[in-house]
Amino acid sequence: MAVLYGPRISGGLFGPGVGIGLRKQDKQLAALFSSAIGAIDADGSLKAISLK
Repeated sequence: MAVLYGPRISGGLFGPGVGIGLRKQDKQLAALFSSAIGAIDADGSLKAISLK
């Protein structure tokens, strides 16, 4: 399930949003990304960054 943060950017060069592509075998890297995003979401940093 995708969770979107910050203002929505659509159309033109940016498309429907921002994403990260990882290889299926990079499960440890995907877990690190998920953990980091979860941590900055929990402390409010993600919201502050996305509004800049």
